[in-house]
Amino acid sequence: MEYKVTKQHWGDRQYFEGDTREVKVKSDAEQLMGMGLIAEIDVKEEKAAPKPKNKMAKEPANKAE
Repeated sequence: MEYKVTKQHWGDRQYFEGDTREVKVKSDAEQLMGMGLIAEIDVKEEKAAPKPKNKMAKEPANKAE
């Protein structure tokens, strides 16, 4: 299973924050999550954030514009 690295650490190699790490043993993954080194990858997190609307912009008089 793949996890997102939240803090830089050494494992079988050096992992940097933001990398993905594959952990095959569930108990190892639970221990690393308990230490705050990895987190489960959230599908919603991978999607781009929606563009915020400009609240100061005036609504057009003609909606076709």
